[in-house]
Amino acid sequence: MDKRLELGVFLPIGNNGFMISKTTPQYEPSFALNKDIAQLAETLGFDFVFTMSKWRGFGGETKF
Repeated sequence: MDKRLELGVFLPIGNNGFMISKTTPQYEPSFALNKDIAQLAETLGFDFVFTMSKWRGFGGETKF
């Protein structure tokens, strides 16, 4: 049996990626940002990129 470890990258599609915080650097996710991350991951040899599933935000000050 051939077992291979696959490594991937989570793409930041929510406000500030996966951080619900006002003290981290603030950014808006965009297609361009996620494209750059996906291309870098491919260049570095990662096996996949994956996005979180989010249909409705939590609101609040961070608009996560």
